Amino acid sequence: MKKHIFGMERRILDVLREGLPRSQTPYKDMAQRIGIETSELLAILKDWKEQGKLRRIGAIVNHFKVGLPEGAMVVWQVESERIAEIGKLCAGFAEISHAYERQTHENWPYNLYTMIHGKNTEEVQKVVEHISQVCGVSNYRILVTEKELKKISPTYFDASRSSLGIRVPSYEPRAMIHVVGLNHKSAPIGIREKLAFDAADTVKALRLLKGKFPNAEFVLLSTCNRVELYSVSPSLAGAGEFDAEEIANFLSEFHGLALEDFREFLYFYRGSEAVRHLLMVASSLDSMLVGELQIIAQVKESYAVACRAKSTGKILNRLFHCSFSTSKKVHTITSISSGRISIAGVAIELAMQIFADVSSATAVVIGAGEMGELLVQHLLHVGCKDIVVFNRSHERAVDMAERYGVRGLKWEELNEQLITADIVVAAAGGQDYLFDKKSFKKITGSRKAGTLLIIDIAVPRNFEPAVNELENVYLYSIDDLSDVVEQNRKARAEDIAKGMRIVDKSASDFMDWFRAGDIGPLIGQMRQRFAQIGQKELNSFFAGPKQEDPCKKAAELMVKQIVNRLLHCVIKNVNLVAQKHGLAEAAKQVDSIIQQAEEISSGLDNNEER
Repeated sequence: MKKHIFGMERRILDVLREGLPRSQTPYKDMAQRIGIETSELLAILKDWKEQGKLRRIGAIVNHFKVGLPEGAMVVWQVESERIAEIGKLCAGFAEISHAYERQTHENWPYNLYTMIHGKNTEEVQKVVEHISQVCGVSNYRILVTEKELKKISPTYFDASRSSLGIRVPSYEPRAMIHVVGLNHKSAPIGIREKLAFDAADTVKALRLLKGKFPNAEFVLLSTCNRVELYSVSPSLAGAGEFDAEEIANFLSEFHGLALEDFREFLYFYRGSEAVRHLLMVASSLDSMLVGELQIIAQVKESYAVACRAKSTGKILNRLFHCSFSTSKKVHTITSISSGRISIAGVAIELAMQIFADVSSATAVVIGAGEMGELLVQHLLHVGCKDIVVFNRSHERAVDMAERYGVRGLKWEELNEQLITADIVVAAAGGQDYLFDKKSFKKITGSRKAGTLLIIDIAVPRNFEPAVNELENVYLYSIDDLSDVVEQNRKARAEDIAKGMRIVDKSASDFMDWFRAGDIGPLIGQMRQRFAQIGQKELNSFFAGPKQEDPCKKAAELMVKQIVNRLLHCVIKNVNLVAQKHGLAEAAKQVDSIIQQAEEISSGLDNNEER
């Protein structure tokens, strides 16, 4: 019995087909795209290899692109007892990419094949002569490469064919959903902060994009851990179609940062992968801290900003509302958000690991936004009694301080307070450092002996990384919280698995709705053909003297009602096919009905001519 491949296995094959990412951590990058842990991906690949499903994963080098345009297959006649020895010798030459044994044939005595690369013909010739001398093999032939064929991976799934391998009618999807972004898993904080958007920049970017692509849709999500641009590109020619590469170029131009400086950190998702990614993000399954509740508020705010900027539309409206409901379902059905789960909570947990008695420490919180408020809450929860809040807006600092019974001081007093502080947690907005090494050295010079812990969870960062080089100063960024984060993920492994199943179901339901819009034109064609048949039958019946028959109008109304009822039955059946066998099969069925209707219509025309 043929075994069908679904879900996770299909996603893995789709990603494998695209080839290994060109990065230092290819399997980690692939796992992130699939939505699983690196260890889980490696375990699956190992299992496939043991079962014989996967033969090998290897690198394919394009020698033309690496500066070795000249290539030749050199075949050698080697005594059978020396074939292993000579093969090993050949494999040791850097210029040889392949060396393998082949059977000899009549008039073809060569049994060792080697692929040799060089900058030009002369260089390849010299390499061959050198190998001949080293190996002591004089009988060989050089077969020069005339054309390099494109090396591609096999396609396992053809979207244009049904599960039975039958060709389905081709039609262009009405639009394509894209997401281009980077996050804490793909890019270090030094890159993320350069591409971060504040509130004003977000609106500006959305309006620029909408102005350039008026028929498209955009939502921009920028948090401390990710920058992601969700878009819908129309597929109709002349309607402003674009691809992910143009979005990457936009990010480069907007921030004045060369694309080659951050391209390797970007991920590009489209179609169902893009949909699933957003649902994972909104449900906190893609967060640094799985289960945290801040991300859904950030997703909702990003969508609200896009609505105000009038950059979203029907498809992203539906998609983002789907992400809201999916997030709610994940957090309701699983226990993924139980306990104190937030970046702020992890930051304070780190402080407790360094300071044995947090209750006696003086803590400075920089920033009175949502994250700053969470920091104060967590500090109070662990018994810290001396907490001082600073914000550029003194009123906002005082307002928050009064609500929690702590102190709120003026921004100008921050430097003075840092002289006596034990713990500093920074979460203020802004594009530039609040303190670089030089300015902070003046503060440390006035401090008495003692450790100063600085936890900078702002993106862009509030403290220059070089501040950590100062004596008795220990600076941690948001990316340094990985140990606590990993403990959190392991503790919630079962809930993560449940959440991913919910996400997969929601993504599938959304794609059914999305693709149904692509069958819409075919349904319209079918409706039109049915109406044509009905009209032609009426014209045939009321021909000649009957054209003025007083019952003609009643007959027309009756035929129209019959056609609509028949259509309703047909469309209902098409929906059932779509649910059971997928939209491709449903489209094939509708296309077949259209063809039959056209044949009936043509037959009626022929009868009228006779």
